[in-house]
Amino acid sequence: MKEYTFTTYTVSKEFISGYAISEPKIIKAMSLKKAIKKYDGKPDDHGDHVDITWTSKKDNDSYKVIKLPHQFRKERKGRL
Repeated sequence: MKEYTFTTYTVSKEFISGYAISEPKIIKAMSLKKAIKKYDGKPDDHGDHVDITWTSKKDNDSYKVIKLPHQFRKERKGRL
C-alpha cells in the first residue's frame, strides 16, 4: 500500500499569495486511480485543484495535479 498525500488549493484574491492551502489528507491505496476514488473532494467544498504526492517502490518522489471534479477515462470516453 502506498501513501498518497492530497493537498488542495483554493484560488482567491483574499489571500496575500493568491491561494489558500488546506490540510494535507493522507490516503492509503494500491494505485493512484483507487486513491483518487477514495478522496471525496468536491470543487465547492475544497478547492479547484488537488496536488497529489507519493513515493514509488524505488523511492522516487512523484507529483501530479488534477482538476476537480476528476473524470476518469471511462467516464470521458464512454464504454470502449
